Amino acid sequence: MTTTKTRQKPRPKRPKRAALLPGQVSGPGGHTGFPVRGCGCWLCATHRAAEREAAETRALEVKYDGEPLVEGSVLLAPNASAELRAVLGVHYDL
Repeated sequence: MTTTKTRQKPRPKRPKRAALLPGQVSGPGGHTGFPVRGCGCWLCATHRAAEREAAETRALEVKYDGEPLVEGSVLLAPNASAELRAVLGVHYDL
């Protein structure tokens, strides 16, 4: 009884990440202060994360704009001026 090995077909090589996301520079040179569209490098990913965080912060600012301060939400140091206490509506000391 003889066994014959069947030859497996070679798998095609997986393209590198840079080939999957080709950079499209849409400004004054890539990787300066903004994410390049389609780029997957760490710097562009960091820029995108910072933009998401800034957008979330802006949304919170808009949501709570004009809301009254809740008593106890502002703690002042003992050296805070009377004018600051009056503006913030703080009527108690620590």
